[in-house]
Amino acid sequence: GLAALRAVVERHVVYFDRHNLPDLGPFMRFELPTIGRIYDASGSPLIELAREYREVVRYEDIPPIVRDAILAAEDKRFFSHNGIDYLSVPRVFGKVRGGMLAGRLVRGSALFPQGGSTITQQLVRGTFLRGVTEQENSYELRPIGVGARVLSSIMGARSVNMLSRKREEMRLSLWLEHEMRNRFGSKRRAKEELLARYASLVYMGHGQYGFARAADYYFGRRLTTFTADDADKAALLAGIAKSPRAYAPSARD
Repeated sequence: GLAALRAVVERHVVYFDRHNLPDLGPFMRFELPTIGRIYDASGSPLIELAREYREVVRYEDIPPIVRDAILAAEDKRFFSHNGIDYLSVPRVFGKVRGGMLAGRLVRGSALFPQGGSTITQQLVRGTFLRGVTEQENSYELRPIGVGARVLSSIMGARSVNMLSRKREEMRLSLWLEHEMRNRFGSKRRAKEELLARYASLVYMGHGQYGFARAADYYFGRRLTTFTADDADKAALLAGIAKSPRAYAPSARD
């Protein structure tokens, strides 16, 4: 029937459609915006110039206790999936249905749950889909086509916008992991590179980006100095990455 045909089309888009792909070059080369500095005559930094205060870290520079904290908070099956954690998909879309109904009953608007995204999906969203994500809360329907208009009449434009972004996020996540495996020679190495990019890109509150900047900002410590004895600090950093507004301390101790 129509539903089965729609499912086939969606599967093709997510797994096989490779049109309109973003430029992966800078991401592959780990070229991320970092801090610009002006130095005095003796070589000491005078001023830091940056829109995003970030310090790039390599996988080997992330202590095991911090890696474990990130995976526990964000993506327990990161090293085993291929960009999408299929075990979490039913839970996520179950929340979509529940949130949609609750939103319409309460204030006539559909809700979409946050969370449920793999680290790869978060990287895709923050690197390649920032513009789409910023626009998705609009009440103007973004996807085109009869199917989108029908869904919009049932769920509301905002939910359809978010579902459309989620589909693109999944499509690009599968593609990104495939390209990273080709580039770095193995799934394990690709995953290590992806985790390093996540740890360098993620917003950590108070204008700081990445775990290295956050470790220095909140604890006055180099990230590389963290040991198993710093499990509490690693857990706090992982919590900040998950929700800076909720978990970022108001000031460094």
